[in-house]
This record gives sequence, C-alpha cells and structure tokens, in this order.
Amino acid sequence: MRVSLLSSSFLCVFALLIVPCFFTLETRAAVEKVRWMFQRDNGGVISGSELTDDLGPVYITEGDVVTFYWIQYGFAHGLMEVDSQSSFDNCVLDGTQLVSRTLSAEFNKTSLAVGAHYFVGTEGQNCANGLKVTINVLPTGETPPTVIVTTTPVPSTRDVISQLVVVNWVYNVVKDPVEITTDDILQFRWTGNIDSSLRKVTKAAFDTCSYANPLQVLSNSVTNNVVNVTNLPTGLHYFISAEPTHCSSAHMSIVVNVVPRLIKYWITLWPTDSALTDTTALVAITLTGFDDEKKIWLSSPVNVNEASDGNGGTQVLSISSSDAETFEVVTRDVGTTVAVRLAVSISSGFSPLRVRIRPRAENEVRESTIFECSRIEDGDDSTTETAMCIFPAFGSTTTTSSSSNNTQETSCQCYRQLLVHQPAKRVLTCSSEGCFASVDDGSAGWSTVNGIVYLLGTGVDGTVYGVDASNTTVQSPDGGLTWLQSMITPNLSVDAINFEDIAFEEDDNSPSPLDKHVQTSSSGTVDWGITRKGVVVNLGGTWRYRALWSCSCDGTCGLQCDQQP
Repeated sequence: MRVSLLSSSFLCVFALLIVPCFFTLETRAAVEKVRWMFQRDNGGVISGSELTDDLGPVYITEGDVVTFYWIQYGFAHGLMEVDSQSSFDNCVLDGTQLVSRTLSAEFNKTSLAVGAHYFVGTEGQNCANGLKVTINVLPTGETPPTVIVTTTPVPSTRDVISQLVVVNWVYNVVKDPVEITTDDILQFRWTGNIDSSLRKVTKAAFDTCSYANPLQVLSNSVTNNVVNVTNLPTGLHYFISAEPTHCSSAHMSIVVNVVPRLIKYWITLWPTDSALTDTTALVAITLTGFDDEKKIWLSSPVNVNEASDGNGGTQVLSISSSDAETFEVVTRDVGTTVAVRLAVSISSGFSPLRVRIRPRAENEVRESTIFECSRIEDGDDSTTETAMCIFPAFGSTTTTSSSSNNTQETSCQCYRQLLVHQPAKRVLTCSSEGCFASVDDGSAGWSTVNGIVYLLGTGVDGTVYGVDASNTTVQSPDGGLTWLQSMITPNLSVDAINFEDIAFEEDDNSPSPLDKHVQTSSSGTVDWGITRKGVVVNLGGTWRYRALWSCSCDGTCGLQCDQQP
C-alpha cells in the first residue's frame, strides 16, 4: 500500500486504523549552473543559435541561485545583465557588468526578481556568436509557462515525491515482491497474538530461510510493532522473520526491489523546419542513464504534453511547430542521461529537432543536456512512431581503424558493427563516425560511446573489448560506459558483427537482416541485427529500424540526425 507524503503533518490511513504521522522535510534554494563558454562539457565547441539553445532559456523558481562559470580553455569571457529583450536580441551592452574580462570565473547571481532577466557575453563578438541566455524566474509553486506536465505515476499537484510503502507483516499470508524508490519509507507493521520478528538477510540466507547471521536485526520477537526502513540503496533486499518455521512455512519473507527515486525534469522541445502544424497527439518520453555505480537505468514512458484539466481529468497540450517549448514531467531519476526516446502516434506531424533534459532534483545541482534527434521512424507497432535522440559528439572526426580485423576505410565504404553485450544488457554499434549504445530490450534511444572507434567483441571474462583512436586495445567492464587499457590479449566468446555481403540482402528497404548479422539480447527474447540501411530490432516477431546509417562516397558513415536512407 502506498501513501503519498504531501505535507510535513498528515494522517496515515491503514484499513480502519487512523494514526497521525509526522515527517520533517528540508527545503533549500536550488542552484542552476550555466556553463558560460563556447566549449561544452563533452569537449566540443559550438556557437550561434546552437549555443544559445544549449544555454537556455533557463527557468528557475524565486529564491534559486544561478551560477555562471567558465574555465580556462583559450578564450576570455565577461558577463553582463542587460536592461531589455531588445538589448539582448541586438547585443547592446547597456546593462550592469557582473564579471569583467577573465579566462576563468564563477559568479553567483542571487535575489533575482520574478520575471525575465537577460545576460550576455561582453568580450569581442561573444554575444553575437551566441553567448547569451535568458533566465526566467517563476513565483514559488509555479512551473514553466505555458505547459506544466506531470503524468503517471504521480498526480501533477504533488510537490513531494516520497512515499510511505506499508508491508503488512502478517503470519501465513503470501507476500508479493515490493518495489520502492530510494526516497521511500518502507514500513513493516504487525499486530495480534503471534510473536514475529524482522531480519534483513543475504539472498543465500533468504533462499534457505536462515536467520543465524543476519545483515541487520530490525526487530526482535514481539506481538506488535511498527518498523520503518529507510535509505536502502538500489537493488534487491531480502527480509524474513526469525521465528521458527515462520519463513519456511508461514510466508514470513519478502523481496524488496529498490529503484531510483522519482524527480522532476524540465523537457524543452525544438521543432524542425519541416514541422508544419502543431502536434496535438500525446508524445511519450523515455530516458536512459547511469548512476554513480555505473548501473544503467531506464525510465518508464511518460507523456510530455499531458496535464491536469483542473477537474480531476487530464488534457492534451499542443506542441508548437515553430517555437521551443518547455514541459515538466515526473519520472525515474536515471542519473546521467545518455539517451532520449520520443514516441508518438503515427501521422501526428510531430518532428523534433532536439530536446533538452534539465533535471530538477531536490537539493542537487545538475546541468542540462541537449540531444539531437533523428527523424521520426517506425515505433514498436503499426500505430506509433519514434525519434531517437543522442548526445552529439561536437568536433568529432572520422577515424580509420587498423585493428586486428584489418578493416580499412576506402572511398564509398565504411565499417559498420554490432555487438549485443549480454552481461551489461546493452547493445553497441560502431561505424567510421563513432560508436553508440542502447539498452538491449529495444525500449530506449541511443547514447554516444566515447573511448573507442572499433568493436572487437565480448571476452570470456564478460567485458567488452574494443580499439581506441591510438590503435590500443581497451576493455570495458560496464558495457561501454568506461574504458581501460587492456593488458592482455582478448579471448573473445562473442565477436562483434561486421556488416558484409550486402548483395545477399533482399533489398535496400528490407528491415530483415541476414542470420549472420543477428545477435540476441540478454533476456533471449529480443534480437538485434544490422542491414545495409541501419540497425534493426525484432520485437514480437517483427523487425523494425532503431537507427539508420548515413553514408556518402567520401567514406563517412554513422548514426546521424535527420538522416536519409
């Protein structure tokens, strides 16, 4: 049973029992960081409207702090708050100088009043080259205009996303596994005339109902108790009663799966020039990311443009075909976002150019990230279409591999590879313009894989092996998130697929790959393949494209945005 924590003092209702519950919630001003430089956090350099879009517009709440920062990278910058939108648009330096010319700086702007504030770079042509941002300050409790969206799993009026999850620790009643978030409070409750206890144990002890050496003693033998368990890390946790035969014969055991908490995200969508009409269909977003422990997380699809209608129902908000718009959603905290997937009903007219993901986690500072979106392609069924949005590798160059496979890039040719890495549940693909990865169940978008230019395969030790730009063999224990130089000659159990024999494919538009170009996911239920046109996935017996190659006679080839088959 779940009870929302909507305030610091409220009533908890369990069956016919009503008791007061009290929780203390700490609120602090949020800090919004603005990277005030042409070089972005992936090392690439951008300018013009692309830089302005990457910087903002930024929405904060009254009382929040904006931190402008830049590091030494060869360019000096300054910072000014100008007096008007006109001065901002035309780069007229008529305002207050906040930071004079310097190679590196960090400046905190506080006490911003509700409304729009305009900041520009003051050195040379910095402003004209895109170094400017609008900061929109919203009254406390408001969200970005004109759209504020929150959909399942929580109602849009919730400000606090923690939950109280109750386990009725009842004798001889089967207890289904429970899923909670890292912010939730797990509460075990029991009453009656039968003594019970509570132990946290290992999986091995859980499987054998052994309570001799528990990880934690949460309650000794009593007939009535309420035990709150908090701060559980992500992963599976096991609980049993330590009374004789309780676990083995009376179902006094339970598995608790802890997943990342729910947080707010502000989602900004930019339309392409080909978007002719506003989108009035629901657009669902799925995020892929990884946490500090390099665990991969996938959020459930949540509708970007669905909001409360004020009468207990919901309404669909239109998405502009001409202007960038910002929406708010609540979904799983996936950590560092590396890929975005957008899904919409077929023939909706939805055509995204890029999407910015701005986490709004309580008491944390995180920077936003912009992802470039592919053109709309087939979805999971005949009624939907999807756009895969990836983090662009600005400034990247084509690198020819001279690995042990002796693959050379020549005119009108380029290497294309696929590897399903079952230990990490990821699928990786490489071409002469870079490497990319996704979750192997086919539900997510693509993220850029840095550190390699060519795949070798999966080793018998379960790691991914590849070749970096200096022709050094490297290995990754986490499916391509991090790479280390390999000190041994790889002993491969699964070779990466190298695309070849295009003459044997049915035709250019067929999504069905040759058997030799197919690998199976970790679950064994999803197949991946590569064809002359792109990367395909088999979901429910039907092959569908998940990415397209972009190839021309100068030898370039890769997963790119707005690509044509």
